[in-house]
Formats: sequence, C-alpha cells, structure tokens
Amino acid sequence: MGERDTHNRAESLCIDSAMQAHSASSGSDQNGYLLYMAEMIAGSIDESAYPNGVELGCSECAGPASDGAVYVHYGSRTCGSGSTLLYEGYVVGSSHDVVGGSVGGMCFHSSPQSPSDQTSGSQAARSHLMGAEYQTSGSYSTPGSVQFSHDTDVACAVCQRTGIVNSYVQWGRGTSCSNGHTTLYSGWVMGERDTHYRAESLCIDSAMQAHSASSGSDQNGYLLYMAEMIAGSIDESAYPNGVELGCSLCGVPA
Repeated sequence: MGERDTHNRAESLCIDSAMQAHSASSGSDQNGYLLYMAEMIAGSIDESAYPNGVELGCSECAGPASDGAVYVHYGSRTCGSGSTLLYEGYVVGSSHDVVGGSVGGMCFHSSPQSPSDQTSGSQAARSHLMGAEYQTSGSYSTPGSVQFSHDTDVACAVCQRTGIVNSYVQWGRGTSCSNGHTTLYSGWVMGERDTHYRAESLCIDSAMQAHSASSGSDQNGYLLYMAEMIAGSIDESAYPNGVELGCSLCGVPA
C-alpha cells in the first residue's frame, strides 16, 4: 500500500491483510498520511504474472541467522559467486510523470501470489506501479559500454550470502568495496532525471541485465538514468563535474 498517484510520493509498505486499527483509532476522516491499495500497470513488466490493474500482494519473510544476510541485486537476474539465489524478479516503481506513488524501486517476485480479495480492472484510487526500464541511449551521452541496455526492462535478484551479517551501498565506489568488506556487486548509480518526479537512487549492476519478459520497446514509465555529479559542496578532485557515478554493494563479515 502507498500514496495514490495524485498525492506526493511516499514509501510503499507491506500491510498485513488484517488491516487492524490501533487502540486509539477514531474512525473519522483525518485526511493526512493515506494508504491506498497498490496495483500494477502494464509496461516493462511480465503481464502474464502481473496483469494490468490487479492489486498487489506482499509477504514479510525471515530465515535463520546462520543462513546469512539477504540483499537485493539490482540490474541482474543472478547472484554473484558465493551467494544463493532466493528469487529473480522485476524492478518496480511509479511512473516518471506521476507525482504520487512510490519513492523507491522494489524487486517484485517472478512467481507472484494474489491476495484473496484481489479485483481486476484499474481503479483511480490506487497507488499505481510499473516495471522499470533503462535509459542509456547514446543520445544521452552515456558510456558506450551501457548503451545496449536502452529501453530494456530492469531485472533484479534477491540473494543470500553466508558469512555476512548485513549489506550496504558504498556510493562512489564503482569497482570494489573498501574497509575489507565483501564486494557483492559493483555498478552504476541510477535514478530518475531532473525533469521527472523524484525516486530513490539505486545501485545497478554494471551488467544492466533485462528481466526474462523484457520487451525492449519504449514503455516510458519508471525510468532509470545514469547519475552524475555536479560541482559545488563536493570534493571536485574526487568527483569532477559531469562524470557518471559508480557504486558497490558491500557485505559486512560476520
């Protein structure tokens, strides 16, 4: 659930199907922070798994600590050496031209389960989500090594790694992690462009893989562009003006 398209963006939440009220709930319309059902909109997603206009389910999951930390590998269908694939999926968020919806990219499962009371047909009072696609055309002066991915639909994988207790992104480290931490993957910082509505920046694997149902056509929904640094209030010797930015997902050893 999340804010609807006509509101300002907020983080999507996985809400228990019981939807219980707290002990002091008044039941009257306060019209403040509001949560609407989320539904998928066709485009850059596998429509056989997520038909247009159906509500979306979620589950909060946990496993034994001895199995290691779980992380999302954005821009890849697989996990790196030493990690176990829990599932591959699709990067999902709100369309670039919608003011409301979700602020962040989520990795949706490739084998979804429908909520018990799921309805069909797109409804206005919803938090609408779409699959993501890469915007890496040469016309955007992107590096030649990534232009192949333009307009393909963004893959993700949820992975688990024994021997690490948690993971975090080192923004600005495009090839490896520092501090002796495990490099789970490295790649590019990507997000919506300046003229679009804001979304969370993601660390995308340099392979920029497309998911299994990618169409390769321009869906023009949730879009990921290369990020670059602009001079000012930064160390320009480390981050020169106008260069693309790297990142690495790092694991903290147990």
